[in-house]
Amino acid sequence: MANATVSRLGQANKSGGTTALFLEKFTGDVLKYLNNAAIAANHVYKKSISEGISHKFDMVGKTVAAYHTPGAEITGTAIAHNEKTITVDGIHYSDVFVGEWDELINHTEVRSEYAKQLGEALAIEKDELLFRCAYLASQNATPICTDFNTGASLTLAAGNAAVTTSTFTAAFSAGLFKAAQNFAEKNVNMAEVKCFVKPDVYYALAQDTDLYNRDYSGGGDYSEGMVSKVAGVPIIKSNNVPRTNRAADDGLQNNSYVSDCSDLAALIFAPKAVALLERKGLTTEATYDERRFGTLMTARQVWGASWLRDDHAYAIEFSAA
Repeated sequence: MANATVSRLGQANKSGGTTALFLEKFTGDVLKYLNNAAIAANHVYKKSISEGISHKFDMVGKTVAAYHTPGAEITGTAIAHNEKTITVDGIHYSDVFVGEWDELINHTEVRSEYAKQLGEALAIEKDELLFRCAYLASQNATPICTDFNTGASLTLAAGNAAVTTSTFTAAFSAGLFKAAQNFAEKNVNMAEVKCFVKPDVYYALAQDTDLYNRDYSGGGDYSEGMVSKVAGVPIIKSNNVPRTNRAADDGLQNNSYVSDCSDLAALIFAPKAVALLERKGLTTEATYDERRFGTLMTARQVWGASWLRDDHAYAIEFSAA
């Protein structure tokens, strides 16, 4: 009796690895969910490198204009220069191990859910650290280039320690107007400025009908629970905006993300506030382990980040009481 000719569902064009197509699909799912969960990574300054572990970001200051006095010699003016080096951190990964026996007896498909979990795990951690970099920029009092301004922040008036207070939305809106004024006075491109808040702040704002009253040319929809802009600044909600104290890094990063965001209500920044250095894009692998009768699925990236232009960042914090 002859052996059967098997059609391998994971094999491309009847040759090569028997799980090639499975892994390709798995990779696509992880990337999809990573991109869906990532917010901050789409609103920072990104640089990709193909070799090495660091990159120097050049900072060039400003010059001035003047009227010429007839006969006077023009000798030139000095422009401040500096640079900031950002190094990629260690391998950022997420993983799951699936036992062969569990696969054999399981009656549901779990690959897509596992891909979702791996992608979201990478995105959530990355987003939080990028938001922390923006917060650090807002708190920095020593610009890299002396021609630049410092970051800025505002603490809401007493009585606004939480979104549940009756005066919160009015106080927050006033704070966002101050943030917009801050950026305008520093010549930051307002078209690039975005405000990031956690859902509790977002939906508190969405209930304030003054923010989208048509008589005041507002934008938003009460029935949809949506608020678009305040002071011309788009409002974006994300669970990844930190509101905890990161007292120490875990020793595996080359950049510091230590920051106390316990009272953070909002982060407002333009892309150049934070630099994201990417060394290796998303890589996924599924490896069968004969010693353990199961498959280890991993997803990983290599990147690092830090604040860059602190004058492009602003933080709004809750009052102490």
